[in-house]
Amino acid sequence: MKKILFLFLAISLNLSANQDWPAWRGLKGDGIAQAQGILESWQKDKGPKLAWRVSLGDGFSGISAQGGILYTLFADKQFEYLIALNAKTGKKIWQKRIGKLYERGHGNGPRSTPTVHSGKIYAVSASGDMWCFNLAGKKIWNVNILKKFHADNATWGISSSPFIYKDRLLFNVGGPEGNSIVALNKNTGSIIWTCGSDKAGYSTPILTTIHSVTQVVFFTGESLLGVDIRKGNILWKYEWKTAYQVNAAAPICHNNHVFISSGYSSGSALIQILYENGKFEPKLLWKTVKMKNHFSSSILWKGYVYGFHNNILSCLEWETGEIMWRQRGFFKGTLIGTEGHMLILGEQGVLAFAKMNHLKYEEKGRAHLLPKGKYWTVPTIAYGSFYIRNQKEIMCFR
Repeated sequence: MKKILFLFLAISLNLSANQDWPAWRGLKGDGIAQAQGILESWQKDKGPKLAWRVSLGDGFSGISAQGGILYTLFADKQFEYLIALNAKTGKKIWQKRIGKLYERGHGNGPRSTPTVHSGKIYAVSASGDMWCFNLAGKKIWNVNILKKFHADNATWGISSSPFIYKDRLLFNVGGPEGNSIVALNKNTGSIIWTCGSDKAGYSTPILTTIHSVTQVVFFTGESLLGVDIRKGNILWKYEWKTAYQVNAAAPICHNNHVFISSGYSSGSALIQILYENGKFEPKLLWKTVKMKNHFSSSILWKGYVYGFHNNILSCLEWETGEIMWRQRGFFKGTLIGTEGHMLILGEQGVLAFAKMNHLKYEEKGRAHLLPKGKYWTVPTIAYGSFYIRNQKEIMCFR
C-alpha cells in the first residue's frame, strides 16, 4: 500500500461519533456536515490515518452512511451493484446486483448515490433500474423507471439520487406528457402522482420551505421548478437552458431564494420566489457567467457561496453574484463544509482544508492522496472519519 504524502500542516475534524450521512451530500443535501467540537492541528507526519482501502469497480456513486454501515454503488465488467460495507473496517457485508453495466466515454458504471431512510435503502442504476431493499439486502420492490415512464436516458446516464419525504420517493425521470417528475410510494413503488414534461437533469432535488409552503425544488434538464409534495402541482417554474441539458449541481435554497449554477455557457443565477394572491412567481435577481458549476455542487456559508467555477475554486457573494476570490490548483473538484471550514477534493487526488473566509482563500493544510485516479465523487463525513472515493476504490481516513 502506498503511503500518503502530506505536504503541509493541516486541519482535522473532531466529529460526533455517531454522525450518519444517509444520502447524497448528507442529511439535508446541502453538503454541510453536522460536526461537533473544535478543529485541531495535524502534527507533521501524523495527519489523518488511512484506516482502510477497498477496491470496488467502476462508478462515481457517492457513499451514504447509516448505523455504522456504508452504502454505495459500483460496477464490474457486466453489472452494477449496491454494496454494504462495515464503516470501521471496509469489510463487505453484502452486495446486490441492480442492473447491467452502463458504459460511457468519461467513465463506466453507476453515478447515483443510495439513499437510506426508515430502515430501507433506495438505489438506482445508471440505466434506470430503481430498487428498494431492507437493511439486510432483501429486495422489497424494483422497477425500471425509464421504461415505466417512457423516458430516454440522460446523455451521461442517470446521476440524480432518490429523494425520500415521508411516504414517497421523488425523482426526475424526464418522461414526456406529464411524466417528468414522479412520486412513488416508497414502500411499494406504486405511482402516487406525476407532473411536468421537462427532460431530466442530473441534479438531486432539495427540500425547502418557501413562503411557509413545504416543497421540493428540482433542477431538470430545462428548468428550475418548485413542486407541491402532496399533490404534484408545479408551484412555479423558471426556464434555464444549458448545453447538453447538463444541469447537475444541486440548487441552494435560502430565505425564499434559490441559487443555481451550470457549466458550459450558462453560469449562475439567484432567483427570488415571490408570493402574491396565492401564486408563486420566480424573479431573476442577478446572473453571472463567472461561476459555472459543471458537475460539482456549491455550498452556502454565512452569505457566501463556495464552489468550483469549472476547474477553479471560487467564492461568490450570495446577494450580488460578485466574485470575492479564486484559487487554482485542484483542476475540477468537489467540496463539503463543516463549522466554517471546507474539505476540498481535487479530481487528481489533492485534498485540502481551508477556512470558509470570503475575504481570501485561507488554506490550512494539503495532502496528495495516492493511488492516482479520477476523484469526481463528493466526500462523505461520518463517525469521526471521512470517506473518499475515486473511480475504482474507497478510502477511509480517521
